[in-house]
Amino acid sequence: SDRFLACPADRKVTYSIHDVEPYKVKDVGLEFRLAGRPMRSPLSGLFNLYNIVAATTCAQLENISLDKIASALARF
Repeated sequence: SDRFLACPADRKVTYSIHDVEPYKVKDVGLEFRLAGRPMRSPLSGLFNLYNIVAATTCAQLENISLDKIASALARF
């Protein structure tokens, strides 16, 4: 990450699995908090949670509401 952060850019955005704590990785599904709001996804596995953190960070940067994010995650 230090190498990435050292690159010149107009804007840099970071995210972390800690942004969605507390979280639960279940046999079927994920539960976590995003901006203090409970979220669920039918996807399983920690790797999917990492991908969700990246995708939801991008969605929020594009001003997509938490309601739309939650709805999409629940159906995915």
